[in-house]
Amino acid sequence: MTTETVKKPHANKGKKRTPEQCAKIAAATKKAMATKKVKEKMEKGLKEHYAKPGVREKMSERGKKYYRDNPDAIQKNSDAQQKYWDENPDKKIEMSKIKKKQYDEHPELKEKLSKIHTERFKNNPELGKNHSKKMKELFEDDDFREKMRNIRKIAMNTPEAKKNVSNAMLKFHREHPEWADEQSKRITEVHKNNPCLAENQSNFMKKRHNENPEIAKIHSKFLIKYYEDNPEARDKMSETIKKYYKDTPGANQKTSEAMKKYWDENPEAKIKMSETLKEYYKTEGAIEKNSEAIKKWWDENPEARDHLSKIVTQFLIENPDKHPFYIRFQKGYISSLEKIMKNILDSLNIEYIHNHPVNGYFIDFAIIDNPKNPKIAIECDGEYWHSLPGAKEHDEERQKILEDEGWKFIRFEEKEINESQDGITKTLNRILL
Repeated sequence: MTTETVKKPHANKGKKRTPEQCAKIAAATKKAMATKKVKEKMEKGLKEHYAKPGVREKMSERGKKYYRDNPDAIQKNSDAQQKYWDENPDKKIEMSKIKKKQYDEHPELKEKLSKIHTERFKNNPELGKNHSKKMKELFEDDDFREKMRNIRKIAMNTPEAKKNVSNAMLKFHREHPEWADEQSKRITEVHKNNPCLAENQSNFMKKRHNENPEIAKIHSKFLIKYYEDNPEARDKMSETIKKYYKDTPGANQKTSEAMKKYWDENPEAKIKMSETLKEYYKTEGAIEKNSEAIKKWWDENPEARDHLSKIVTQFLIENPDKHPFYIRFQKGYISSLEKIMKNILDSLNIEYIHNHPVNGYFIDFAIIDNPKNPKIAIECDGEYWHSLPGAKEHDEERQKILEDEGWKFIRFEEKEINESQDGITKTLNRILL
């Protein structure tokens, strides 16, 4: 005859433990776990228990339900855990190694946990704010910040690790654009309120790129590819930069001076940039694309166009040998219309200066110290050039400026130069001889 053993229900089942009971159980467990044999037995028992179908899921649901019903418990548990790690740093390092090994063996688990945390912060904005506030307080401590910096250096000591982190961040930003926007705004606000911090960050990046040109190259390629793959991000960045220069007095000048200083201090970088641009403009459609973008920008920012025009004019006044016309002239370039005009002037034995620089402008043929008029400017107006948008207005403005300085203009159109050279000769005879 077989006897069936009836399992008695636990005496305290369904009853809520008092804090004193919980503390007593925790102390007893801690004491028992101090023994290696008990600890190994407990770990083995837990592994076997969680290996049973549905157990892990059941415990997970119970945990979720508990935290839903007790929202304060999340923060309380987090604080208790942090306190434990602070009191037992060796245990924290040990747990970190265990988790790292676990994530390396099960990358899908890491991804799943990441999604859970993201969902938690998304569904609980207050939790996210508390976490952010707590992290901010922690990073205000110099020792903690230095410690985290050293940990990051160790974790990122290989190119593969850096690449993995970079790809993970990029993927996260693509999947959560609203978070990326919020992060961008937060960083912008921090840099705005802490210009020293922004400058330190900028100097750090400069130093890093100078010491590791390979990293600078990788970073540059990554940004180029990112903006090629994400035109909306490129447009957004463009709008942000425009707004910055518009809202920040002196920003244009500051950037210009910084760039000039950089090129002066790094002539090899300037040459390299020049070569890179030359290669880029060899790409089909690159010149047209860039030209359209610049034209659009000038149309949208007339004050910037006028400002640049003044800067360029002043520069060419001070450096006439840098003018494109002068450079072309030095290389022996002369247009077909100018060749005909040159032959006419030579046949009349009139002394002239070809491409004469005056206040940042160039006169096609300048006749100086003529008995009838000491300053005569002869211009050859090509049909193509004067048909371009704004060319006629530019010429009129240029002529007015030079006329105010005493120059008298004689203009000949392309058709007249090609078909009526005798008429031009008679006109010049009448005016000059």
